[in-house]
Amino acid sequence: MNRKHFLIAITIASMACLNGCKSEKKATAMADTDQEVIVDSVVSTELKTDSVVFKKKAKGAECKVVVDFPQGTTELDRNIKAFICDLLGKSGPFGLMQDEKSNVTYTGDKNNGKAVVNFFGEIYAATMKQSWNEIQELNENSEEPMPYSYEIEIRLEEQTDQYVTLSINTYSYTGGAHGSSMNYSINFAKTYNDQVAYTINQKMTQSIQPLLRKGVIEYFKEQGETISDADLNNVLFIDNNTIPLPAMSPVLTTKGLRFEYQQYEIGPYAIGMVNFTLPYKDVKGYMTQEATELIGNY
Repeated sequence: MNRKHFLIAITIASMACLNGCKSEKKATAMADTDQEVIVDSVVSTELKTDSVVFKKKAKGAECKVVVDFPQGTTELDRNIKAFICDLLGKSGPFGLMQDEKSNVTYTGDKNNGKAVVNFFGEIYAATMKQSWNEIQELNENSEEPMPYSYEIEIRLEEQTDQYVTLSINTYSYTGGAHGSSMNYSINFAKTYNDQVAYTINQKMTQSIQPLLRKGVIEYFKEQGETISDADLNNVLFIDNNTIPLPAMSPVLTTKGLRFEYQQYEIGPYAIGMVNFTLPYKDVKGYMTQEATELIGNY
């Protein structure tokens, strides 16, 4: 994934966090497939979920969708279900949902996690299968193209009395030297039953630079590489010696505020997806009032 494609993917993910789906597309049938749908009950302290898994494999294409789907009927449950349907409707291989006209809307029972996951899984699998077939027809060599693959997981990472943390991980291989991934998390506040907005005061991008640079250096250290502060300007894709805040809001966790950068967001593919957690005692002064209220006395 190049930098242009990264920006498109980030835009899609950001829109999915804020808007509803607006149009509908039907999944096409797939032949010669092996399919598996698993439901495994997971019960957390307050928010109860079922882990629903969709798997489908055909010649040239594989698909997996995993969702920890809320089982309650509270406002928080309903809003998280709506978020899941919205996100899945804007996700998919090949930038399937790059504009509103191609977004997919689920119009069935949003309380039926198995039906929701199966609906979107069928669309992803059919899209990959069709695209792989088209590439194979155009292939002038006798060698078949590598199978296409798409995976997305929406998991309940953790929860406190104040918020829920969901992690979203995707992987897509649609040809080329390697696949592409996105890994990020979001928070839902239990106090007002909705998604938490950006957790860092974005007017403080310059003043928070020492903490961001320290966090990136620590990330490299965990990868077994020693990078000095002076090296960062050469290693990263940054202008004016300024590391931008992540496109996706830093996420509240019980260990601190976690910053997650995607592939190509601040550096080349080779450095991976930079992520680090800053203790609340260090970062609290840069956080929004909304986020600060949710972490209490950390």
